[in-house]
Amino acid sequence: MGANFCQFRDVLLFYYTQWCGFCTVLNHIIIQLAHLFQGNNKFTVARINVAQNDLPWEFMVDHFPVFLLFPSNR
Repeated sequence: MGANFCQFRDVLLFYYTQWCGFCTVLNHIIIQLAHLFQGNNKFTVARINVAQNDLPWEFMVDHFPVFLLFPSNR
């Protein structure tokens, strides 16, 4: 994840793990939401599997599922 991944667009990021029951239920909803906003240049819906990715400490969370909104230009 670069420092400027949300420089020009708002990003809704869904943190999940495969062992989280709530994450499994919400996962397909997030995928459908991402498809709805696929052509939008101002808003992006993304998800990240925290168990399979090393994140910088400022992006770490201690419980799941988590939704974080990163507004553009912040």
